[in-house]
Amino acid sequence: MSGEEWMMIAGMSAVTFGIRYFLFAVADRLQLAPWLLDSLKFIPPAVLTAITVPAVVLPNGEWNLSPANPYLIAALV
Repeated sequence: MSGEEWMMIAGMSAVTFGIRYFLFAVADRLQLAPWLLDSLKFIPPAVLTAITVPAVVLPNGEWNLSPANPYLIAALV
């Protein structure tokens, strides 16, 4: 790898660490509204749905809702 690639990786690592560190550092001082805390429980199923549904109904980049789609059958089971 060249020096530019290492610098890019180091920069991306620093940005990612900085964002996450900042959020963890202020987490104990931050009070979220109750409605926001209640809505956070819907994030994992929403993300899982956003990842799996395109993989099931668009296996080759085209819509496939037929019974011959093995991904669809597996998802329904």
